[in-house]
Amino acid sequence: MSNKAQPSPKGVLVYPKVNKPDYKFKADGEYSTQLRVEGAVAAKFRAYVDEQHAAAMEDALENTPKAKQKALKESPHRPYKVEEDDEGNETGAVVFKFKRNYKGENKKSGEVWFNKIHLFDAKGKRTMALVGGGSEATISFKPRFYNTPGVGAGVSLVLYAVQVTKLVQSGTAESYGFEADEDGWQDDGTAEVAAPEAKNAEAWGDASEVTSAPDGDDDEKEEASGPKPSAINF
Repeated sequence: MSNKAQPSPKGVLVYPKVNKPDYKFKADGEYSTQLRVEGAVAAKFRAYVDEQHAAAMEDALENTPKAKQKALKESPHRPYKVEEDDEGNETGAVVFKFKRNYKGENKKSGEVWFNKIHLFDAKGKRTMALVGGGSEATISFKPRFYNTPGVGAGVSLVLYAVQVTKLVQSGTAESYGFEADEDGWQDDGTAEVAAPEAKNAEAWGDASEVTSAPDGDDDEKEEASGPKPSAINF
């Protein structure tokens, strides 16, 4: 059994939000991406996630008092979606969902930290490149068991890092249809720049002064105390 971060199969990123957190669905910010995987590898990874989902249910039963076990339910949610064509037929591809909270807090000490997603190129070198949808990548993740009242017991895929093997960028000049103007203005670093958006800065303070959790392990302290999720090799 292992609870170390492990690589996913290689796939294509869908709606990646890995360079900076998104606040649309979570006020404290969240990193996320979907990974489209095809063929036999997709089926194998799907089977692995299903096994982890079942293990999460077993773990919840083992850690729930007998008097409350009748109320325990299995979550209907799986961290993936089987792709179908317009006629409702399965295409053979599966889209897996990964996510990770931006902000974390130790409930005992009150310590606050901010997670970040580490990005690497195909050679394993760290990069700050803007990663867009359609990029080919492998994701470092951990399966995480949960047991939430009203939702049930299940598993989620926690996002830790992304290795990009084929980069597709959005938000670039080329992606908007612009062409280079050799005689026009060029940014030499001396122009005044806009201040970055201060999302909840007053409540959080300076993120640069807040301790980061080592490998994000602290944001998983609320997991059940049963067996850890297992690993898979591709």
